[in-house]
Parts: sequence; C-alpha cells; structure tokens
Amino acid sequence: DHLIQHFDLYNHYDIDPSKSNAELKMYKKTRRLYNVQKTRLGNVSISVEDTDPDIAHAMVNEAVAEVNRLNQVIIRNNMQQMLLAFEGNIAEQQALMHQLTDTLIRYRTRYGLYDVSSQSELIATIIGEAEAAIQLAEIQLEYFRNTPGTRRDSIVKYERLLAINQNILNAYTKDFTGQGSNLQVFSEGAGKVRMLEEQLEFLALESSRNLDRYN
Repeated sequence: DHLIQHFDLYNHYDIDPSKSNAELKMYKKTRRLYNVQKTRLGNVSISVEDTDPDIAHAMVNEAVAEVNRLNQVIIRNNMQQMLLAFEGNIAEQQALMHQLTDTLIRYRTRYGLYDVSSQSELIATIIGEAEAAIQLAEIQLEYFRNTPGTRRDSIVKYERLLAINQNILNAYTKDFTGQGSNLQVFSEGAGKVRMLEEQLEFLALESSRNLDRYN
C-alpha cells in the first residue's frame, strides 16, 4: 500500500483506479513484481521488477526504508511497554520498601533492637560470664562451707557473687512478666528484624537492578 501510494503505481501501471476491480488488479500486479525473501543467513532480501530500472531501484530502497521504519515502530512500542513494566515494578518495590522500613522501625523500637549482631554477641557474653561466675561461686561456697575454720566474710563474698550473677542470669532467662523472658523476647524480635533486613536488602538490590535496566 505504501509503495502504491508513494510511486503512484496506478498511473505507472496504467490501471484505472475508478474501476471496481482496480485494487485487485493492482495487488496482483505488485505482488507479482515485488518479492520479499528470508535468506539462509536470516537477512531479508527485497527485489522489485520494473521496465524502468530507476523506478525498480527506487522502489527497493523505499521498501527497505519503510520496513525499517515499521520495525522501529514495533521496537519502540515493545520498549515502551518494557519501560512501563519497569516503572510499575520499581514503584511497587519502592512502596513495599517503605512499608517494610516502617515495620522494621516499629520492631526495633518495640524490642529495643538497634544492632542485632552486636546485641546478640553482648547478651551471649553476659549470660556466659554469669553462668561461669555462678559455677565458680557454687564451687567456692561448697569448699568453704565444708572447710573448718573458714572465715565468714569469705563465704559472704561468694554468696554475694552467686546472688548477683544469678540475678543477672534470671533477668535474661526467667519470665517475670508472663510474656516471655528477656532472652525469648529478644530472640523473637531478632528473628523478625533479621527477616525484614534480608527482605529490604533483596528488594533494594532488585530495585537497583530494575532501575539500571530502566535507565
């Protein structure tokens, strides 16, 4: 249709466009003289036959230009759809990241968590040291209590050490509130915080990748 209009082929082929079968005759004529094939290498070969070699040459060039133009339209439309898809994905990811960040802030405040790794290591150290101190105090108390002539202040010293470290251990491991021990609450909160942090890290990476592709 483009070649027929561009080169006024009705006039060139001496076909009267007012006749009822003019369009059919034109299509038969052009389809017989215009040929498009795919080569073995996957390229497109376009050929046109005409009594005027200059017209044939011009028609081939115009056909190639029009095919390229149509191809670019298809590519641009496809890429526009891809851009819209990326925009939608990026917007969804950003919204989800804001939602997860708000939830993470609430969990950090609720459970008193600011650096899970450091706090976990600190709590493990405190509990470990308290248990070791309790074990030492119990051993020393048993020794002094079973040793005649032991001074009272030596026993009192280890009784205090035992009581202090038992209180420290109880503060983390015993449930005084009916809502779980400090260690249980910390572990519950740490699990939620770690999960949200991993989700946010994954979303940030995916969002960055999509933004790169979009750009």
